[in-house]
Amino acid sequence: LHSYVTKLCKKQPNVKILEDIRTAVTASMRLMLQQLLGQLRAPVQLPQCLKVISFLRRMDVFGETELRLKFLQARESWLNSVVAGVPKDDPYLHLTRTMEVLRVHLFDIVTQYRSIFSDDGDHLIGVASVNNFDNRLLFTSWLSKKVQEFLKILASDLESGINSFESILGQAMYFGLSFSRVGFDFRPLLAPIFLKAIEKQFATKLDSQAALKNISESLASLDFSRLPSSPPPLPLSQESATPPLALLDYPPLAHVTNAILTSLNEIRLVCPLSLATLVTTTTQGLLLTLT
Repeated sequence: LHSYVTKLCKKQPNVKILEDIRTAVTASMRLMLQQLLGQLRAPVQLPQCLKVISFLRRMDVFGETELRLKFLQARESWLNSVVAGVPKDDPYLHLTRTMEVLRVHLFDIVTQYRSIFSDDGDHLIGVASVNNFDNRLLFTSWLSKKVQEFLKILASDLESGINSFESILGQAMYFGLSFSRVGFDFRPLLAPIFLKAIEKQFATKLDSQAALKNISESLASLDFSRLPSSPPPLPLSQESATPPLALLDYPPLAHVTNAILTSLNEIRLVCPLSLATLVTTTTQGLLLTLT
């Protein structure tokens, strides 16, 4: 109707009734456009997305690249509103819930985009047009931006005092792995963030100043005259998962052992191999400081 009225006005210019009709049709078309874009800012499924994009293409308001951009902007607006609705009182619950929301809904948006906007011919060298290549970059850049936003949330919540990394690490790795189905496995980007958080937690638990204070207080109240004779050394072939009970007779040594074991237990399920040198050096540094 809009195209017909536009052509008619070109053929019959300066006709008042035709101008009024064109104004009314243009206003209705703008309203329809806003309503269609509004549907994309709501929780819609793939069939409804296909309908909306079909109507937008028939309206011939946007070019192909602009249509893709409008789709991504509208879906991102809805996704951000869902993520913003996750309670932030508890960093652990906020992070786990955010990962679940993003994993489900972001993957749905990717599926919707790839179903609606096909780039099947882009892999043919010399056949894909410049516009298709730009469109492909548009989607990749958008998805990369959403992943970077998630990484910022992850780093922020880990900094807020999450102590249990095991379940968080497993869920985050599953989130990254799930996007390998669309060629966007971002698990390598998670490693530096968790590495930094685990390193910080270990350093916090093995605080040399706190250990020195505890040992000083223990030494101050220690009666050296009541100390038993030195126990015989353990055979080299004997291995034990627990410290020898003889340490109970030497409270300062027991405090040091508890501090080291507590810090190691905090990271034993999630400690990456790259932290082995740091853990060893920090532990040796504490022992050297105490001696």
